[in-house]
Amino acid sequence: MTPPPSSRSQAPWASHFLGFFLFISCAIIILLALHVWFWTAHSLFVVVEAVLRFLFLLPQAHTFPYIMNAVMVFMVASVAIIIICLGLLMAFYWATGELE
Repeated sequence: MTPPPSSRSQAPWASHFLGFFLFISCAIIILLALHVWFWTAHSLFVVVEAVLRFLFLLPQAHTFPYIMNAVMVFMVASVAIIIICLGLLMAFYWATGELE
């Protein structure tokens, strides 16, 4: 009787997939961060500052953009952590043969 083939022999490409997935994840995270910083965040800061100046008759509203900046960084970091964790979990299951 021959032993059944192990799950490692069924998925020799798993280590290559893991490296490729990490590269793609980093690229997506960088593009997402650039998108948030240079497009959404800039537009949001301009709108919020204009509304604050109008409502409170402030000559300059310097502190609010920094608060919104921190919120944007937290959102991008949260999305990045979720994407990386899900990708590593999926790569682990594919490498062990649990996911077919």
